[in-house]
Amino acid sequence: MRAIIITLLTVLLSTEASAASVNESLKKFAPLMGNWQGSSEAVSGFEGMIEGGIVEWESRWRWLSNRTAVENTWKATFKESGGNHSTGTQVYYMDARTHHMVTVGFGVDGKDTQWSNTGTIEFFKGGIVTKLSEKTLNGTESTYTVKNTKLSARKLQSDLYDMVVAGKAMDIKHRHVLQRKSKKRNQDSNPIPSECPWQWMLGDWTVERSDGTSARINWTKPRKDTDFLYGTWVDPDGGVQNELISWQSDRGHLVANAHGPKGSFVAVDLSHVERHRMSGTISKRDMEGNITNGVIMIERISPNESRSRVITADGNSFTEVFRAVEK
Repeated sequence: MRAIIITLLTVLLSTEASAASVNESLKKFAPLMGNWQGSSEAVSGFEGMIEGGIVEWESRWRWLSNRTAVENTWKATFKESGGNHSTGTQVYYMDARTHHMVTVGFGVDGKDTQWSNTGTIEFFKGGIVTKLSEKTLNGTESTYTVKNTKLSARKLQSDLYDMVVAGKAMDIKHRHVLQRKSKKRNQDSNPIPSECPWQWMLGDWTVERSDGTSARINWTKPRKDTDFLYGTWVDPDGGVQNELISWQSDRGHLVANAHGPKGSFVAVDLSHVERHRMSGTISKRDMEGNITNGVIMIERISPNESRSRVITADGNSFTEVFRAVEK
């Protein structure tokens, strides 16, 4: 009995130590939390990036999943034209297999150059260093390092260096300094729209995924004066998931939750929402109990077609193509 008790205590203490390790690592992100803004010269060297000119940065760091992960989202637009320079999402978490802090991310540079990446993290006093390996949908591979340093309570410095693009070392370094946004200033300069910016996909649709699976979907808007939808997903084998999608106007998020048989579910939290493009996080559990977490980007190609890309926490990815059913 004593041996059993000792074994149980060892397991419990080991589990608690592991959880404490996760929490202690994630606590190091705390100084970065919040909303930041600033301006700088445009970044150069990456595929699709429009070079030259002043860009304005909006960046946010926040906790995810009961503080077991961290999300950094950013949007950089040209001051004069308002065009996209870079938009992205980076999620940081502890890899359960290696017990190391890692990151996955995705985004769009320039007009339509989509990319995804994976990376490793090193902490130092006052910030983090992230070493990233990236690839665009066109196949261009890059590696680079980003260093985020908290200069003061209201200043955050970001440095980009060690760039290698398509096998060529780039003699390019970039730095921009962001100022913490006060709540009042944030509300005045960037008011959250009361109505969802995304143009709803209503009626009957199909989805085909890169893993060979598919489904039929119906989305309906019960009331014209409110921003929420009911969705019904039907798999080829007859399995059904029921979905509720809603626009959260207090924080500017589009949130979807779908539930099916045997505990299966999908939860999507889209923190960047535009008329034809959205991005955020996704969590799902299938009927066999397999759990997937990752980041997702959705883009409208035409009124009758949208596409999404999901990058999972282990660095894998899959795509989806949504097409409206012809009436």
